[in-house]
Amino acid sequence: MAGSSGSLNLSTMLLLLIFIFRIYLPIKASGGLSGQIRIMEAVLDRYEAIKKIEVIDEDGKDVDLKRFDIEFAGVSFAYEKRDVLKNISFKIPADSMTALVGASGSGKTTIANLIARFWDVQEGEVRVGGVNVKAMSCDSLLKNISMVFQKVCLFNDTILTISNLASRMSAWKK
Repeated sequence: MAGSSGSLNLSTMLLLLIFIFRIYLPIKASGGLSGQIRIMEAVLDRYEAIKKIEVIDEDGKDVDLKRFDIEFAGVSFAYEKRDVLKNISFKIPADSMTALVGASGSGKTTIANLIARFWDVQEGEVRVGGVNVKAMSCDSLLKNISMVFQKVCLFNDTILTISNLASRMSAWKK
């Protein structure tokens, strides 16, 4: 204990130091957790916002397409207030090759996104096989179309090299 001179003996001082660190470390840890808790709250808020988004294909049905032509009939589309497509109509026959050519921002990617129903048109119809894409479930639509995006990087090597690597890896496991 402390003497009249205000000094501590060694055992009391060690006991106090242990006690101080036993209190300090949890307080320090809880201070670090407050930032993580704020991040978790923000993530949960975003998750709740995503849950409130309407399902785009709620009324869609599974459709078994007999043909695969694509048709835009009087399609208009805008991103917020910026018009991109105005009353566009065209047909792309099945089993054909079609190129969309134009300046940057002219709507080429938007047309591809509308076919896949990543967005919905404001006016007109997009049809695949004669069926309005809005009448199809997204799964039904996407199992009948394929898209190759502009920036695709599957492998940074040849298929032969990757195949050889896979063979060697399976041999190592044995």
